[in-house]
Amino acid sequence: MIKAVIFDWGGVIAPNPHGGWVNVLADMLGSTVNDLLPHWHAAEYEKFSSGLIDEAQFWAQFEKSYGKPLPNNLNRVWIDGSALQPWEDAMEFIDKIHSRGIITAILSNTVKPLSLRIHQEALYDGFHTVVLSDEVGLCKQDENIYRLVLERLVLRVDECLYIDDLPKNLVPANQLGMKTILAKNPTQMINDVELAFRVYN
Repeated sequence: MIKAVIFDWGGVIAPNPHGGWVNVLADMLGSTVNDLLPHWHAAEYEKFSSGLIDEAQFWAQFEKSYGKPLPNNLNRVWIDGSALQPWEDAMEFIDKIHSRGIITAILSNTVKPLSLRIHQEALYDGFHTVVLSDEVGLCKQDENIYRLVLERLVLRVDECLYIDDLPKNLVPANQLGMKTILAKNPTQMINDVELAFRVYN
């Protein structure tokens, strides 16, 4: 029986505008995503998204790897490329399953500039449990972050359904024994969750 649905945020509940952060940065620098990704990783993005280094350290390391000065308005990367406004039908569906007594949770890889804004706008407030990479020091695909959300929900792994828009992030959840859904758009996601409820509940 499914007692909880665990959602990723960007690409599942809210769209990633302009293709996300690296796309916005590529536009700002007149470059391409493929050219920037080595510098993004050299700047230790995973540590930044785990809260182990701060934003200033991340950009300093990026600039060092990139070898050219960066513009002053780097906050545009987070503002223009962040999933801030949820899809209305996704939020309506979440309210609907709440009314059925289903627990909901967020499990998301994020960075402090985005998570702070979402907290400020109270967009996480309707969820029973929220596990964010920058707050817990772990990132998907580390199995431990999936185990952490299970511990906070106090549920068995087979009682949870996990939804993500990236196939690689479903792999550890599947290996632990969670039911999973790959989200492609809100309508497909909602239909697949309803199907899972009919099959397992």
